[in-house]
Amino acid sequence: MTDPSGKPAPDVDVHVDWGATTGVRTDPGGRYLADGIPLTSEKITVTASRDGLFTVQATVRDSSGESLVILDLQLEKGFVLKGQVVDGDDRPVPGAEIFFGARSTSGRAPPTARGGLFWKEPRRRSKP
Repeated sequence: MTDPSGKPAPDVDVHVDWGATTGVRTDPGGRYLADGIPLTSEKITVTASRDGLFTVQATVRDSSGESLVILDLQLEKGFVLKGQVVDGDDRPVPGAEIFFGARSTSGRAPPTARGGLFWKEPRRRSKP
């Protein structure tokens, strides 16, 4: 796993789904290992995320019984949007939902109890 500059990306959350799901975290060298996946798995989806970076996802189809599949992913730079929802009297509005989008992506951010919101850039799929 590498960061946007191509350097190893430590502490990335990696979720592997093949019908069951397991989660692991990359080590200081950006490496991860998810074991116990059945050799008969026809579709394995790997999702990687770390705060401040795009979530990336890749799918391995039909690993043909391979006992080791190497999948290298590169995270991309993202952004964080913060703000506060207020009413006409500038009072926080807890529980409000915010909808927004750019091109074909959109996001939804439930605000905090005090009307604040926190949203990370939406997941973008990439091919291995």
